[in-house]
Amino acid sequence: MKPQEPSSQPSRLMRWLRCSVAGFAAAILAVACGGSADSDRSTDSNPRALARRLLDPDANVRLRAALRLVGLREKAAPALPELILLLEHPERNWDISDQAVYAISYIGPSAADAVPVLVRYLGTSPTTFGRTAAAQALGAIRSHPDLTVPALIRSLDDERAQRPVVCRALGAFGDKAAPAVPAVIRLLETVPPAEVEDLANLVNVLRRVGPSAKASVPLLERMLLDESVHIEVRIDSADALGAMGKDASAALTSLREAWRMEAARSSAKFERSIRTAIAKIGDPQDGDR
Repeated sequence: MKPQEPSSQPSRLMRWLRCSVAGFAAAILAVACGGSADSDRSTDSNPRALARRLLDPDANVRLRAALRLVGLREKAAPALPELILLLEHPERNWDISDQAVYAISYIGPSAADAVPVLVRYLGTSPTTFGRTAAAQALGAIRSHPDLTVPALIRSLDDERAQRPVVCRALGAFGDKAAPAVPAVIRLLETVPPAEVEDLANLVNVLRRVGPSAKASVPLLERMLLDESVHIEVRIDSADALGAMGKDASAALTSLREAWRMEAARSSAKFERSIRTAIAKIGDPQDGDR
């Protein structure tokens, strides 16, 4: 059976998410700036001045400040206390809050104080943009795995549009994301073979977890040998097995079989992944090849 062609739907979803960040921000900024008395450009690159604007009673001023902080990326770190305070503000303006979360996502590991509020936001934001930004921020911060990893696991079952970002965030925690392995296995067993991007993202969580994901070895073996699974997902499966090292030794027979199956097709990339996986696991027969 020929491998199934990848579905174009996940790619369209991801393109929409990526484009929406720029488009949504630009559109709202244009509205917020139009006719506003808050036009002093001298403070647009000053994170502390922008932080003070986050607490302004005018919603347009707060929104403009949040958008400017997004543009500052990691240089927005001095505004972190106000960004957190804005997210805890009792008046929930989701447009402003979503942009505040997005700004935090660019600050990175130094934004660890924001983890509790981001975890709450991930579970409560009514917008795909907000939940996706929260997952992105938690993955960029890579702190408090006891709080973050369970929240990301719960998010795996939310709408698929945000799952690629949730998978990357879990992968950023490496072996500390081991509690996610059962949920990832469950999803891999239910996602249709045609959903190539979804399958690849889930398999790559297992790869990043490494030896602590050894419970997934039987499933990865089946995917490796299943010709109805797209070749890129089979390659990712070999890479995940290799990342587990000797803990994936039970998969050596399947890896050798996959190598034999692909020899006739001359799939150099797949063969290279299989050879690398066997070398990492430590196959005693590898030296004879």
